[in-house]
Amino acid sequence: MNNSATNMATNNSNTLVGTGLRTSSYYALPAAPIPTATLEEALALVDASGVVEFFTGWAKEDGRSTRRATLISRQVLAVWIALGLSQRELTVGNAASVLCEHLTPARRRALDLPDGFSSLVPEQVASTVERVTRRLMDAVDAYPSYSRGRRLTKNEWERLVQERAEHSAELEERRGRFVVFANRLLRAQFTAAGVADLGASVSVVVDSCFRTAGARDLSRHRLGALESEGRVSAEPDAGFAVHGGTADGWGQARYGWEDELAVLIPNDPDQRRSVPNIAIGINPHRPGVGFAAAASEMLQNIAASSAGLDHVVVGRAYMATPPAPFRTSLADLGVKLVADYPQTRLGVQRKSTTGLLVDGTWYAPTLPAHLQTAGLNLARPVPATTGVKKREASQELTEQLDARAEFARLHPHAPGASSTEPDEQHYPYRSEQWSKVYSMGRQAFESYAASLRRVRKNTRGGMRGATAQAFLSVLTVMGTNARIIEDFHDVRETPRDRSVLVPRLMQVGTVASTESAITCKFGPRRRAMLCPAVVPSAQIRCDRRDAFN
Repeated sequence: MNNSATNMATNNSNTLVGTGLRTSSYYALPAAPIPTATLEEALALVDASGVVEFFTGWAKEDGRSTRRATLISRQVLAVWIALGLSQRELTVGNAASVLCEHLTPARRRALDLPDGFSSLVPEQVASTVERVTRRLMDAVDAYPSYSRGRRLTKNEWERLVQERAEHSAELEERRGRFVVFANRLLRAQFTAAGVADLGASVSVVVDSCFRTAGARDLSRHRLGALESEGRVSAEPDAGFAVHGGTADGWGQARYGWEDELAVLIPNDPDQRRSVPNIAIGINPHRPGVGFAAAASEMLQNIAASSAGLDHVVVGRAYMATPPAPFRTSLADLGVKLVADYPQTRLGVQRKSTTGLLVDGTWYAPTLPAHLQTAGLNLARPVPATTGVKKREASQELTEQLDARAEFARLHPHAPGASSTEPDEQHYPYRSEQWSKVYSMGRQAFESYAASLRRVRKNTRGGMRGATAQAFLSVLTVMGTNARIIEDFHDVRETPRDRSVLVPRLMQVGTVASTESAITCKFGPRRRAMLCPAVVPSAQIRCDRRDAFN
């Protein structure tokens, strides 16, 4: 099976032709050169992550021989990461321009390039960059295709799906390789930032962030109605996601992928500014498909590469899935789960001879019935009544939650109750500590997602394929992290508290009178536009020098 991650020129057969994406017509957008310090940082991240050694081992496992080349994978990866850190367009032309334009001796040493590299023409450099990038992506490409330069016909797509099914074990191994590759880069960036104690556990908030495919969609109905020679989508591995849906109608359907992200939050909710809210884990997937398993795989990778996980904040969608792919694995990791529940999973979740599991917390069997349904009643929509009645109803339910917490303090559940129940979480649902940690996590993720969307508008990519698009997404995430880390250090160096005392304003009535003082007579007062209250006028004495101010 032919594998390709970049958009390459092809003929009408099922074999690849040529190695260039844009090598025949090299061009790069005019832009200021990337700073030398950024190039050094990118190469240091590649070395610290150890991904080059991983690619070397994967090439041996696949039976591929490594050839001696002018550019090696270490340098090409550093160039791509430098583009991501600088938030430039992620194209082969721009990657080649970094190696061709403004190549001073300092920049050449920053990328560890050989002495004779400056003699290469831009077309040769672009061809080498594209060839090395394609070889790297082939090792982690779980979605190979016959071509990335043209849209496949329906017959070709059906045959490709069948061939992928025959090689499912091999492709699943490649998908796991990509997860390791991406998360090692993010871990290296987090370590190099020096913003947290590496010997301590980390807390994260987990959610999905949509990423558009940049291609026309093709629904299942339209695909079935196509003729055998009809063309499928340029990104057939993407999927649909509905955003903005309400209970009364459908939302907007968009076509693309979702990135499962783990955003860093502090272990102590009272110290919200102790760590930057950066992404330290990523796992791409199709929208709405396998997000719980993708999150579990990502969190296990983070726990294995760090001192462990402390708090994990998730939304209600993760608690609505079966416990096996996500919640059971979190229980095995021993994390402090802080989660919201869908309405159908609130109330009594499990009964035993020693206690009741209500809204994720074990209580004694004598818990009153009205306290068992307090969380469920709070989640239900309030009927259309007056605002005063809504506030009164909400206050009554909140008081019931407080009464349930007081009951748990006076009547602790028996030790015999299970502590590995998938629906169980660390803090009592809707308690003060739960609300503090959960709101902190949600605010951190929404803020990061907004920053990531702004960066993606500025950094477009020039490659096709699910794996290549995911690679560009990793670079975009690293660029977003770099800006957040930079702002975090700036705030630490320049604290917001004032060190210079601002003198109090002098009142007009306390101005000392002098012999040269005159009486200032005011004309008719203008009618205030925003402050209709009438202020009584008075005559005051002022200095002659200030009479015309």
